[in-house]
Amino acid sequence: MQLTRVDAGDCAVLRVGGSVRSSDAPRLSEALTKAMVENPSCVVCEMSELTWLDPTCVAIWVGAQWSGPWPGPVVWLVGAHDQPAAALRATGTALFIALADSVEAAFAQMPTEPPARRERLILAPVPIAARRARRFTTEVLGLWALSELTGDATLIVSELVTNGMEHAGSDLELRLEHRPDLLHIAVRDRGSSSTRPPSGDVAAHAVDSGAGIPERGRGLEIVRMLALASGRTRAPAGGSVSWATLATGETARRDWPTRAR
Repeated sequence: MQLTRVDAGDCAVLRVGGSVRSSDAPRLSEALTKAMVENPSCVVCEMSELTWLDPTCVAIWVGAQWSGPWPGPVVWLVGAHDQPAAALRATGTALFIALADSVEAAFAQMPTEPPARRERLILAPVPIAARRARRFTTEVLGLWALSELTGDATLIVSELVTNGMEHAGSDLELRLEHRPDLLHIAVRDRGSSSTRPPSGDVAAHAVDSGAGIPERGRGLEIVRMLALASGRTRAPAGGSVSWATLATGETARRDWPTRAR
């Protein structure tokens, strides 16, 4: 894998060339994390010289959006063709990351990107944390006219918060973000003695339902079944972020692969 950085204005531009294989995940993740924490307006990964992309590495870009400052920069993947483009299509990446044919095309589209709606809640590691998180989620989705997602979303939130409390024992940050056709849910912890996300930053093997959250009992299995995609990634300042995405609007009505419910 060839990886170089050539920034353009207030955007961080990473040029990715050659072959990206699973063994390249730590290096790619480190470069993305460094770019994200510098808080540019966008992070553009230019892929025109990329000849091979392991589909298991796609989740690195998805997870990077949750691991940096929040609200963080928009992540763009541009110029992919042949096998890398096919890998991005097969993993449904366009639902989670902006795609464009070139850096110039990405820059031209940025001013027209609709703003995302975001809310967050800081939770102390106390027994009522999951209850507070469910109530907060219900209220926010009501304000966003997404009440039809309340059942699935509150289940996911409850399990992610409970998992964070059990394995980190720190304050937690719950993040909700609504982009067109997608509801993103993330819970960040501040680090723990007992568990760490896997090497390579992301525990996901693809951007699809069930990709990403290590199974630690029935709770996270529920998250995997309900979510369109899920994952876990290290946070630059320590700790980790567990995230899940639900489809809304037209996306929810598309023909997705059947998931066990």
